Order: sequence, then C-alpha cells, then structure tokens
Amino acid sequence: MSRRRIIALLFTATMLVGTPLRAEVDAQVVFTEARDLYQDKQFDAALAGFEKALATSGSPNARLYLARCLRELGRVAEAYEQLSTTRTEAASRALEEPHYATTRDVATEELRQLEPRIAKLIVTVPASVTGVSVTIDGSVISEARLGEALPLEPGQHELVATAPDRKPVRSTLVLTAGRTKNVPLFITGPGPAGPDPDKGPVSGSDGGSSLRTTSFVVGGIGIAGIAAGAVFGAVALAKKGDVEDNCDGLACNAQGAEAAEDGNLFGNISTVGFVVGGVALATGLTLLLLSGDDDDEARTWSQRRHAHWHPAQPLTITW
Repeated sequence: MSRRRIIALLFTATMLVGTPLRAEVDAQVVFTEARDLYQDKQFDAALAGFEKALATSGSPNARLYLARCLRELGRVAEAYEQLSTTRTEAASRALEEPHYATTRDVATEELRQLEPRIAKLIVTVPASVTGVSVTIDGSVISEARLGEALPLEPGQHELVATAPDRKPVRSTLVLTAGRTKNVPLFITGPGPAGPDPDKGPVSGSDGGSSLRTTSFVVGGIGIAGIAAGAVFGAVALAKKGDVEDNCDGLACNAQGAEAAEDGNLFGNISTVGFVVGGVALATGLTLLLLSGDDDDEARTWSQRRHAHWHPAQPLTITW
C-alpha cells in the first residue's frame, strides 16, 4: 500500500472518530454556557441552551437543568414531566455509568418538592371502548397515558372526549394544587339488544305527545257519544208520553203509532250512544295514562342521546 493511501485512510479514520467527539465537546460547551445563564437567572436563554445540549447529547443532566429552567419560569407541570423523564433515564444510565445515580436521586428529590405545586388528573375510559380521543386544553393525550396521573397547572382546564359516531363532550375542570382527581368517562350507546339512541325510543306510536293527542280525540268522541245518548234518550221519553196519550192498550191512532215507532228508534240510538261513548271515554283515559309512560321513555332516550359521553363528575369540577 502506498504512503499516500495510508495517509488518506488515517485521515478518514480520524474524521470518523472525531465527528462524535466534536459533537460531544460542542454539547458540553453549550451546556456550560447554559448553566452560566441559569446561575445568572437568565432562565429563558438558559432553557434554549439546555434544549440544544439535550438534543445533541441526550444527557440526563441537560434534561435536569432544562426542568429547573421550566420550574423557575413558572411552568411547573412541564418541569414535573421533565424531572420524571430525568429520573427514569438517569436510573437506566446509572446501571453502566454510576455517576448518573446522583442525577437520579436529585431528580427524585426535586419531584417531591414540586408535588404540592402541581395538580394531577387521571382520565380513564372503559377497556372495551376503542377509538377514544381525549384532549386537555387542545393537547392530545396519548392512549397509553389514559389512566395515568397527568401533571397539570392548577386552575381551569378544558377536557374534550370524542369517539366514533358520538358527539364530543366538553368538560370544564378546575384543578387544585397538591390534589389528584380521577375522572372516569363512560360511553352510553346502542347495545346488541337495545334500541339505537340516535333513532329514539322504539315504539308503535310517535311518542307520548301524539299518544296524548289521540287520547283526547278518542275521549272527545266518548263524551259526544254519551251526550248524544242523553239527548236521544230524552226524545225517546217524550215520545213515550205521546204514545200514552194516543194509544189504548194495543190500539193506537196514527199519531200514537208514529210516536211509538219514533220512540223505539230514538231509544235504540240512545242506547248505542251510551255504549259507544262509554267505551270511547274509557279508551281515551287509558291512552292518556299510557302517554305518561311514553314520556318517561322519551325523556330517558333524550338524556341518553345527549350524553353519549359524560364524565362521572359534574361538568365543572372543583376540589
């Protein structure tokens, strides 16, 4: 192998080895500068530096200081998240690099100190439900984190839960520092043997309102029938008087015979009126009573349709 080729190979090897070394050195320089800014209480500038150092090196120490910057800037929930990640990463790295055990322990202690300053929210959904999407203040909560205690800033937050073929539910939560709240979300909807809540209650009628209307109509017919029976009954009684005046035993003059015939007719009409009217009136009362049951079903369906999703707690929760 020629001398020129050997020099070229050595140069290439140096470059390949030197590139990660230079990146590590650069990350250390950025970290040191950011730490100086942190000590000078220039937390915004220091935060940007630690973010850059973390992106380059992945060092748990850079993440620890990043969390401290967030804490000093009042972003305590984000700080808590970063400290949690720091503790996990440092514990893993400490198995081969023991000096990270100190970082792990420091992160654990600073997490404990932050506990009284943050609120935590646990959002749970039934395991059988799929396609659930939950956001808090517009940020999507991954499905893997549903059921975990999520650190949040104390104060008001907007929770939105959606699922396929369901209307989204919006819930206002007012969280208190140092407290953890569990908010279960339930889905109500059509089951394999039940009615579809989006289509309303299964019924042979149009619901309680139209059943009530029908009861009034049928009841009105019943009242009219009874009234007609009373009128024709009165006329039949009047004809009976004419018969008595114009008949002697079985012999009647023309006026008596006509009165007898009319009396029989009006008496029969009166009887039919009373019978039909009584039946219709009883039917109307029955329908009126049944309309109350349909109203209860309609109200139940309405509540189910408008609450496909609902938190187990009231929409505005304070603790």
